[in-house]
Amino acid sequence: MVSDQANERQVGGNHYKSDFQHWDFVNQTALPYIPAQVARYLCRWKKKGKEEDLRKAVHFMEKLIEEEATRRKIHRILVENFILSNKIEMEEANALRYLVKYYVGAEDLLVMARGCIVRTLSAELMRKEALKSEAQAEIEDLFSTMPNLNPKGDM
Repeated sequence: MVSDQANERQVGGNHYKSDFQHWDFVNQTALPYIPAQVARYLCRWKKKGKEEDLRKAVHFMEKLIEEEATRRKIHRILVENFILSNKIEMEEANALRYLVKYYVGAEDLLVMARGCIVRTLSAELMRKEALKSEAQAEIEDLFSTMPNLNPKGDM
């Protein structure tokens, strides 16, 4: 028997635990596989995979952008064939082109979303580098106040 309380437990960690879980978001928004993977890595990166999860999100976005570009080309051909086959005149043809572009023209938005993820990854990497630099400076300060010790271990 399937439990009605699947959200109450998680197998292998707790990186998805929240009041509104990833799988509920994916189901309720009807996200296809690749966008769902982007959402997956974005919701868990701080809790589990760190910057590797952000890199995975970027990778899935790149695949999504490639797929969208291919889909756009196919739709342009289909629209033009439909217009020619039905002898649709210029204004109506343009309306159809705009309509189809509205529904399949998400490539620009995908590129913008990818940019957001890349900026998040960059900020995380810069934060880590700043922490590393601060720690290095603190170590150097500590050793500078102790002339008998050398941070490199030299005698």
